[in-house]
Amino acid sequence: MADLLKDGGQVAGIKAGLTSAPAQKKFGAKGPVTGVLLASMGFKDGKVSTKGYQRCMLEVEVGYVLAKDVTADVTPDSVKSYVAQVMPAVEVPDIPFASMKGMVPADLVAINVGARGYVLGKPIDSAKVDVNKLTGKLVMNGKDVGKAVPSRAALGDQWKALAWSLNNARAHGGLIKKGMFVITGSLGPLYPGKPGSYKAVYTGGLGELAFTVK
Repeated sequence: MADLLKDGGQVAGIKAGLTSAPAQKKFGAKGPVTGVLLASMGFKDGKVSTKGYQRCMLEVEVGYVLAKDVTADVTPDSVKSYVAQVMPAVEVPDIPFASMKGMVPADLVAINVGARGYVLGKPIDSAKVDVNKLTGKLVMNGKDVGKAVPSRAALGDQWKALAWSLNNARAHGGLIKKGMFVITGSLGPLYPGKPGSYKAVYTGGLGELAFTVK
């Protein structure tokens, strides 16, 4: 964390990782983990550059914009009042290992859960979408990369995943401020970030997020 912030990096958001049962099983994890996303990691205008990446990956997620500071622990019910908007989100992590075989949760924590980049879609009023009735999938060059995955893949409940992420970040000294965003974990597997034209496509009123990888 200190290395991320020593040059004046501004924390813009929080990411949750290992929020699905398959991901936890794969890494032998007892629960999820959190990482930090800096403002400088955001790819503007949907243009993702893999320059400097060792192993670029893509994750379809759900993002939340916070309506106020979080100064105390929240519950899956109370956290709803902290959310101003919901948005499509794609994380673009870097997994700097030759193989993910044999990786354990400590390896992910050591690399800030792979945080390297992200693309955010158009935010909508949180009252206009039921975040537990969404699905999300990735489309590359007009073809589905994987099947649509329910948003409940994240800890079985998006509000639970959001509350856990905020509480865990606070427990480790994080300051959670109004206007920051949180992404609650991948809907489905990590996909290789190959060059191409992509869309993260959602059902349930969240729309889609178009971006390119070069």
